[in-house]
Amino acid sequence: MLRIFTLLICAGILLLQGCSSSKVKQPPTIESKIPAQAPKSLETTKEQAATDIQKDSQAMSPELDLKYTEPAELIETQNLSDQGNRLIEQTENTNQVVQKAENSLPKAGQELKKAETELDFEAKFPEMEVGPNTEIASPDRQPKELQQTTASVIQIEDPWVRAVPPNANNSAIFLDLRNESEQLRKLVEVHSEVAERVELHTTKDEDGMLRKQRLEEVPIPALETQSFHPGGIHIMLIGLRSPLEVGGVIELELVYADQSKETISIPVDERPLLPITAQNNHSPDSLTTRTQ
Repeated sequence: MLRIFTLLICAGILLLQGCSSSKVKQPPTIESKIPAQAPKSLETTKEQAATDIQKDSQAMSPELDLKYTEPAELIETQNLSDQGNRLIEQTENTNQVVQKAENSLPKAGQELKKAETELDFEAKFPEMEVGPNTEIASPDRQPKELQQTTASVIQIEDPWVRAVPPNANNSAIFLDLRNESEQLRKLVEVHSEVAERVELHTTKDEDGMLRKQRLEEVPIPALETQSFHPGGIHIMLIGLRSPLEVGGVIELELVYADQSKETISIPVDERPLLPITAQNNHSPDSLTTRTQ
């Protein structure tokens, strides 16, 4: 009986333990801890985050604008730098051109001096041809003969001017020009204050009539004498400003082809007008004339 009683007690105890174990609470899960309003709170959090991001973006916009303006300023600075480099390059090119021009000036001066020498040579010796290959020495290196001016080698002999009545308008000058050089010389102009015009003239016989012609120049052959006499080559005084009386003196300027000049005093005289003679009247047909 005691054993039965003991068994019953054990069975009762086991039964009680089984019941108590069925009532033990299970531990809460994660889902059970999330409130029922969790989805709505999550949406609110997202909206708040978007709002915060927008505010942050607006707050950062000045900085962003500044970062974008920096490249434009850098580009403008680079453009200014490029313009400065181009200006420096242009200045260097200009300096090179100026230097080149300065270097060429001495040569240009030499060419100009050579051209002036050639022109002077042609004026002094027009009968000689000067070509591109003609070698002309500078005046100080030319032969003594070429350095002499025409005025220095022409001897004037027996000059006189014909006396005329007080009411006369014209008169004439006669003389001899002797060329003591070995080069052809030329008389190209004559001047005097006693007349309005002073011209070189010659007289030609055309079909039995004597005609006066104006000359552009009168040649004076080398080592010979060119005679100015009545009826031939002479110097005309046209439009007298004062009477020419015997015993008076006038001044006459002679200009030669090399532009050398000399002024002489000529006495007023009254001589018979002799006929034309071939003596000392060189090459009348070769004279450069102008018909009156």
